[in-house]
Amino acid sequence: MGGYWGDYCNLTCNSSCNRTCVQYTGLCKGCVNKSMYGLLCDRRCSSSCFMHECEQISGNCTKGCHNQLFGRKCEYNCSLNCLTPDNNQSRCYYIDGTCLEGCIDGFVGEFCDVHHHDGEFILIKCRIERCH
Repeated sequence: MGGYWGDYCNLTCNSSCNRTCVQYTGLCKGCVNKSMYGLLCDRRCSSSCFMHECEQISGNCTKGCHNQLFGRKCEYNCSLNCLTPDNNQSRCYYIDGTCLEGCIDGFVGEFCDVHHHDGEFILIKCRIERCH
């Protein structure tokens, strides 16, 4: 019978669970609302996630990020050195932040993080994932 848990199935599953929970722990097998996550579906997905949807356990965004953001939970800003497309869509790829349309004048590289000046290349920042 769905909606109950415990040795005698006498405890009600959390109302945020998608009809069923694990019999011996009461942990949700799925969330009713895709904008919630956690073992009890009691945490909100990042408002930066596209459609506010995320994975149940990790909270990582499942449909990408709102414009100009990237990262598992859309927690990083795209480089201001990335060109903005004419259709005003995101400047960078939502997973790793690589620039989609190229760089503004004076910058080069996947992340437009290398300053190009009179034949010189100067790295102006490091990416969070690569600095640790």
